Amino acid sequence: MGAYTYYINSRFTEDVTIDWDSMNTEALFKFRPLEQCYKKCTTLSEVGMEFNESKLFGYFTSDLINALYEFNSHLILAQYNPELQGPTLYYEWEGGNIAYALEFNPNSNIVYHYSLNFNDLVNDRMSCDEHYQVLQSLPDLDGWAIEIL
Repeated sequence: MGAYTYYINSRFTEDVTIDWDSMNTEALFKFRPLEQCYKKCTTLSEVGMEFNESKLFGYFTSDLINALYEFNSHLILAQYNPELQGPTLYYEWEGGNIAYALEFNPNSNIVYHYSLNFNDLVNDRMSCDEHYQVLQSLPDLDGWAIEIL
């Protein structure tokens, strides 16, 4: 059981590559979507799309968190700029009108977890296109709650 996570978009992820060979696969494979991405995906953007329809935000177990930190520690930024937000993946959660995001920070070895309730931005009368436009605008909105994963 559990609610699925649906990919919205990503920021600053296209140039982030992955050093799969240096990873502790025992920790990494505790989260099945990362195991499925192993050596198949070459960028963080590709991995983000692979997390689509997973149960990423439904169960933040210690195994999942450890897998994400192992993954984060082996990301390679093409160019690091401490002034910019880290590479971030955005998702919609099936359990309600809540968006979630993961911001990876390989240089600081911290993963941030973001959440935003967007219930007041959507209604049942909206078309699929209107709902999609709201989802695409979410990364630009203020009001995201941020915590260290």
